Amino acid sequence: MQSGTQPKYLESLRHLLQTGTVRQLAFMLGVAISVALGIVIYLTIQDPVYRPLDYQINHQNLAVIVDTLDKANIQYKINEKDGVLYVADKDYEAAKMKLSSSGVPKDDSFSYSFLNEQTNLGNSQFIENARYLRALETDLSKNN
Repeated sequence: MQSGTQPKYLESLRHLLQTGTVRQLAFMLGVAISVALGIVIYLTIQDPVYRPLDYQINHQNLAVIVDTLDKANIQYKINEKDGVLYVADKDYEAAKMKLSSSGVPKDDSFSYSFLNEQTNLGNSQFIENARYLRALETDLSKNN
């Protein structure tokens, strides 16, 4: 083969790519792929972000929680493994208010009792601040 000549299939391929029809088809294909990719990204972004609420689901309060959230049109999910209630981030505060007003008790599995057990003189500033905040929370919950 000589150095200045190209194989016949390369010449025909180059000629085909130089025609306007193939360029238009390639452009249209690129636009279609871009639009499809945009739609897929938009649909995946539409799913709301869920945050856990501090309400533990059990058989006593399940009906009240579901009924309250359904009536308020609040999106929620319940993790069936551990019973944690998740609500859409945009509805987080509304869900807390609705569940509190309907009398659903919060999950009190976390306890601050370990703060009260440490009474030595060398307490850190963190422990003292945590005790102060806990006292404020207790006082506020008694007033409600």
